[in-house]
Amino acid sequence: MLATRLRFPWMSALLIAPILVVLAPAPAPELQATICLDLPIGAGRIPQVSLYDQADRLYRARNFSAAGDTLRAADRNLAELYDQLGRAWTIGMSKDSTPGDAFPALREAWKLDTVLGGAFTDILFAKTREIAPLAAIEYVKQGRDEDAIRASDTALMLGHEVYK
Repeated sequence: MLATRLRFPWMSALLIAPILVVLAPAPAPELQATICLDLPIGAGRIPQVSLYDQADRLYRARNFSAAGDTLRAADRNLAELYDQLGRAWTIGMSKDSTPGDAFPALREAWKLDTVLGGAFTDILFAKTREIAPLAAIEYVKQGRDEDAIRASDTALMLGHEVYK
């Protein structure tokens, strides 16, 4: 018999047992297209962009308060982060703010921006690098030594030439 001549005895089952292969047509791929039409309100279901996507778009457009308002009902904590970023951004980027006021606001804005996606890291880096040495000088004049050290250390870490 053939199985005795084969090196592997289990191969005899492959040679003896009939193999039945059924060829069936592959199922048609599902079409997943989103079509957006301008329909009157209530005319049908229109795919909605999620609130989180809307808030992220507003955040990237620097419209922080609108991003917070968009999420207020769905996620109050995230909405509050957008609002805090908006307040810190306004103080930190304002030309009317003193370096002593702008520096902590920029640090807070940078922290919040990092949590929310880091879209403005480069802008906040540059502005903080510019303001930190000025804030250190202002803090020294005011006798706020800990704040002066924090601002000076920040300026050094960001590559500015400040001496303690």
